[in-house]
Amino acid sequence: MKLKNALTKTLVALSLFSSLAMISSTANAGTNRDGGSISGTWSGNFNDLDLAPSQKAELLFGYNNGNWYGNWSHVAMTREGSYYGGGAFRPYDPFERESGWDGYIVEATTWNPQPDSEWDNVYTTSWQSHFHKYDAASLDYVSIPNKSYTRDSIVYTANSYGGTYNFSATWSSNNEWFCSKLVARAFYDNTGYIMGWDTPSGTYYDNAVYEYRYATSAGYDGGGNYAWTGYRHN
Repeated sequence: MKLKNALTKTLVALSLFSSLAMISSTANAGTNRDGGSISGTWSGNFNDLDLAPSQKAELLFGYNNGNWYGNWSHVAMTREGSYYGGGAFRPYDPFERESGWDGYIVEATTWNPQPDSEWDNVYTTSWQSHFHKYDAASLDYVSIPNKSYTRDSIVYTANSYGGTYNFSATWSSNNEWFCSKLVARAFYDNTGYIMGWDTPSGTYYDNAVYEYRYATSAGYDGGGNYAWTGYRHN
């Protein structure tokens, strides 16, 4: 369960930031899709996160065992909802299901089997079920008080981004992205609200983000040692 008041920034995060910046091109999305050891390694055991209630503009978080930069390795935004009928969905293979729809996500990552282009690392063609290939996963919704926006507008904005993957990207740059910056900017560009963006953990622990589905695999190592939210400034 989410513990908003649990883990805070630690001094070790400062040294980790330098390491992350040097190998930024390898800190990308998704289990064995990760390019470097800093984002951890999936145990090979699937989690059973219930994706059936997902809707547009929600957030999916995934954790790989041994991740160096907090309790979450990756975050992506749902482009649409998912529906799985009759419990027939097999999370380890989105094509083996009797009924239902495995919704798309939008994410910033250097991994994709069918890249939009060699210079564009914002992808919109991956499945939500990829998040079953993590040792912990979470489905969260965002609620920003006193702000008017629609789920469609958030997704439209996220889909409109393009550029290269760079973990050292600044908040204001429009041609360099990493996973948590992309989802946070989509909400900011529609509402003016800046949620945690330095790492997936920074987004997860933001006060506007609410978890309603959570699952771990049989190989889950218990999570990261701290919830690093970074030392960069907007």
